[in-house]
Amino acid sequence: TLVFCRALVEAAMFEALRRRGQITSNAKVVDQAEYKPAALRQRIKPLLTPRMWERLCGSNGVIKLADRILHSKAEVRIGEREAYDALRASFALVEELFA
Repeated sequence: TLVFCRALVEAAMFEALRRRGQITSNAKVVDQAEYKPAALRQRIKPLLTPRMWERLCGSNGVIKLADRILHSKAEVRIGEREAYDALRASFALVEELFA
């Protein structure tokens, strides 16, 4: 769940920046993979409330938890509450950026 939430968050950040003209469209770029996630996060930060930033990028935020799952050499257990909070934060981001 958290990995999918992270994908949604990164896609929403990319699209919000693109719509605001903060990412230059380039015909040679076919998807967002050429944009580093850390750079997207820094560009989007001024557009988010501090609380939203913490929910996404804080020590227990969606992105950090997904990173633990993706990059850990040991098994990572995520509870139902953390998964639910990640879903809520991800949809709240989409609402905050596009409402």
